[in-house]
Amino acid sequence: MDIDHGHWWIAYTEEGKPIGFAGLTRSAQWSNAGYMCRAGVLPEYQGHGLQKRLIHARIRKARSLNWAWLLTDTTDNPPSSNSLIALGFRLYVPSVPWGFKNSLYWRLDLSKGRSHAVRRPGSKKAKT
Repeated sequence: MDIDHGHWWIAYTEEGKPIGFAGLTRSAQWSNAGYMCRAGVLPEYQGHGLQKRLIHARIRKARSLNWAWLLTDTTDNPPSSNSLIALGFRLYVPSVPWGFKNSLYWRLDLSKGRSHAVRRPGSKKAKT
């Protein structure tokens, strides 16, 4: 992952210790979607809602960029999956999976009721 591209957040303690991070890029597969590419919270700071706050920050940024969808994946990570579910993400099966064999794929419709399908870059017709 190239940290010179996209949008990145770092969470710090009051003492200035970095304890979490999160990234967001434009989807490489779909023109109207963002991809939550990486995230992590140090184990001793997990369980206090920091990951959900980092997800919220990325949702706000994706909406400000007028993306219709926000996509991500998890692999063997029930706590992250539960955070995504709590924030409205739903499982889906992409036509071209990009993760591991046991990865779960998640998407959030950011359009608030507008009819948008995930589109490949350069496509004219929406594909579902």
